Amino acid sequence: MLDGPQSGERIRGRANFVAINERYPAAGRWTIALLRLIADEGGVATEVTVSDGVRADRVVTFSELRDGRIVQQTEYWSDGVEAAPWCAEWVERNDG
Repeated sequence: MLDGPQSGERIRGRANFVAINERYPAAGRWTIALLRLIADEGGVATEVTVSDGVRADRVVTFSELRDGRIVQQTEYWSDGVEAAPWCAEWVERNDG
């Protein structure tokens, strides 16, 4: 599960996560630059820059781990974003 507090969206399940990332309307090929990674046995925090060649955003993600697998993530993008109508099929509202 991935929570996006800024847009109020929650993505449940691997298939929905993949579907959104495959369909995201990008201007070009995505690049990701790792700026910081902090980890222990219970979780990982990352700070990255994500770019499609036209825009670049800073993203901070907190990932909770169980048995070596990510079980929950919370992701913060550099600017607040409105929930995009095109991905409504794969997300649910999470305003809290």
